[in-house]
Amino acid sequence: MDEVAHLSTQTHGFSASVVLDHARQAASVLDNFDVREELTIGIFEHPAALLLRELDRPAHLMKNRIIRALAGDAAARSAISGSLPESNPSDRDPDEERGVGDLTPKQQDVVEAVAGGYSFIVDAPSGADDASLIAAIIADSAANGRSVVHIAGSPSRTLAVHGRLRDLGVDEAAVRIDGSNASDATLGLQLIHASQDLTSVEDSAEVAKMRARLRSVRQTLSSYTTYLHRPFKQFGVSAFDALQVLTDLTATKPAPRTRVRLSEEILIEIASDQGARARELLHEASSLGVFSRNAQVGPWKGSSSVPRNRFPTFLSA
Repeated sequence: MDEVAHLSTQTHGFSASVVLDHARQAASVLDNFDVREELTIGIFEHPAALLLRELDRPAHLMKNRIIRALAGDAAARSAISGSLPESNPSDRDPDEERGVGDLTPKQQDVVEAVAGGYSFIVDAPSGADDASLIAAIIADSAANGRSVVHIAGSPSRTLAVHGRLRDLGVDEAAVRIDGSNASDATLGLQLIHASQDLTSVEDSAEVAKMRARLRSVRQTLSSYTTYLHRPFKQFGVSAFDALQVLTDLTATKPAPRTRVRLSEEILIEIASDQGARARELLHEASSLGVFSRNAQVGPWKGSSSVPRNRFPTFLSA
């Protein structure tokens, strides 16, 4: 039996094909002997049985650094308490990013840290899209041949993660096992579909084109964001700061009604002393009643300005 078990163990796990071939050859001298291959899919062991077996094997449990650290092992505790990798605030190159879905740089930090074998706790704020982050960790583990168990705090959280995997088209990377009556049937259908799925792999050339477009779009957005927040040398503020102030002004009630547009030269002159002289002149004009409603009915109302070179003509008249 040991020899049979050895023959059935292949690179990717258990496979009965080699054993059946040997049996077919060995029994070929017998009359009316036939070997028929049938595939039976089912759950023949409770999912928790593996966990129970591990509890009976302390030596196996103590291979885990987390277990050893919880048991008081100083070396294991020191090993898992090291610093996490430095955060990367930039979008990853499409050929190097991990997980699945459109992740933020901080979410990518988490996925990369998990893939690196670090042990840590993620404090997700209320309302955050934690389902996408967990789905990315599960997908990355499956893509790299690792196993992961997701234990949610409630059935709704489990459904949210599985739904996110389904939306991204990688729900076959995970198996949802819960106490529902449909769990066994659903798992059986998934296994049958996976064994019969002959869908061709995505065209690598099309994937490369898509990633090239993604790089171009990200570069454009990054350049736009950089210049939006870069302070102007003369003014000391960025276009983003100016837009923020403009938004606040237009949101006031009543909103400003002036249609005056200042030239670049005037704005630079105002900025030369951070607007101190401009504010002084405005306060002086206000004290003289220039901005008063009564000033609008003065003798100069409706008068038009003339070029400076025509002043002598008017004065002589």
